[in-house]
Amino acid sequence: MKRKGSIGGNPNPIQTPEFLAKQFPPAPDVPSNVKLGEPVAVALPLPIDTEVRRLKNRSIWLRRVITEAAQRELMGNEPAAVDVADTRPGDVAAAVAAPKRRGRKPKGENNA
Repeated sequence: MKRKGSIGGNPNPIQTPEFLAKQFPPAPDVPSNVKLGEPVAVALPLPIDTEVRRLKNRSIWLRRVITEAAQRELMGNEPAAVDVADTRPGDVAAAVAAPKRRGRKPKGENNA
């Protein structure tokens, strides 16, 4: 740790109004008591990338979609509520995936 007055660094750092104005505001869809991890970046196929970038609130939409998928597929939980209001019209079926069947049928169950 550098001591105040040593060579290098700013001994009297000041956050100017211009600097503070350029900072991103906190995520509006996340409660203030929830801690966020490091950002995750992935490349998407071009047609999907184009559609995602058209969304007005794409960070909010991506955070919701990724959180729901992680809860469902990785943590074994169902999301609290499926809000399809943020999806494009006509994509309701894509937004609400049918649950996958896991394992084989128990013995004695009909194939009907």
